Amino acid sequence: MSSKKIVVSGAAGHLGSTLAPALAKLGYAVTGFDVAAPASPPEGWSFVQADMTREDEMRALLAEADLLVHVASIHPWKKYSHAQYIDINVKGTYLLYALMAELGLRKVVLTSSIAANAMGGVPMSDWPVTEEAQYTPRDIYSYTKFCQEEAARSFALSHQIQTIALRPPAFMPADELTTCFRLTGCFGVVADIAAAHVAAVEVMMGDRPAPEPLGLFEAFYITCDHPYTAADVPLLCGKADPMPMVRKYWPQHVEWLESKGYGGAWLPAIYDNSKAKRLLGWQPRFNFVEAIAALRSPAGAPAS
Repeated sequence: MSSKKIVVSGAAGHLGSTLAPALAKLGYAVTGFDVAAPASPPEGWSFVQADMTREDEMRALLAEADLLVHVASIHPWKKYSHAQYIDINVKGTYLLYALMAELGLRKVVLTSSIAANAMGGVPMSDWPVTEEAQYTPRDIYSYTKFCQEEAARSFALSHQIQTIALRPPAFMPADELTTCFRLTGCFGVVADIAAAHVAAVEVMMGDRPAPEPLGLFEAFYITCDHPYTAADVPLLCGKADPMPMVRKYWPQHVEWLESKGYGGAWLPAIYDNSKAKRLLGWQPRFNFVEAIAALRSPAGAPAS
């Protein structure tokens, strides 16, 4: 496996800095790049400070790669202009695919987002959302993630570049209590998101057998697990807040949650993550049940 060369864009970021060392520990030869330096020196992998919009820098980095993990993107965690979103998320992604086509490279794991499929714009009648459905983006960030996937589809058709597009929810850093609150809705923990990327890389590189062949473009939701079903949607009364379902499924925790300040969470939709489990062999390890157990049972006893 050590001869397989992986390039990771956005390697200094929240996800990239978790993913690059995880891939290196599996024996891959990993080179990460970003416009900013990582918070700590890389161990077991190489880092190059480079600008994704500069063709010469990207050509040199990609020249000997077996696979690109395209993590780099800007997100609404911070404030950016529309021009920045287009330049980095759309133009930058298209440039990478164009260079891969020029260099004859054929494999990409793309960090997409639930936003690529109209985050917050999915009718409740269509929940749970599967990868086959498509809705119109309603904001600049969602538009740019949709465009990234369209670039992948385009180069799949024109140059046979295969892409696994992973669609995580928000997974920004947060303290344990905030994370616990958010996991009642649509949220992820970076370790789980990184693990999905690792699984996708292993499948793409032939190091983890997939139960069936993958197409040239495949999208996967990689959200946390919930017990929620489409039958629960009427409980919401048209509001995208899981509080009524939290009361239904975890009544034993509601009083404690509210005493800590819980008032609901963000739930743009119920997503079906079974495709990632089935084809990538991935499983989220940190969901609301694990989070509440860690907070209420310091010894690690499982919560019901």
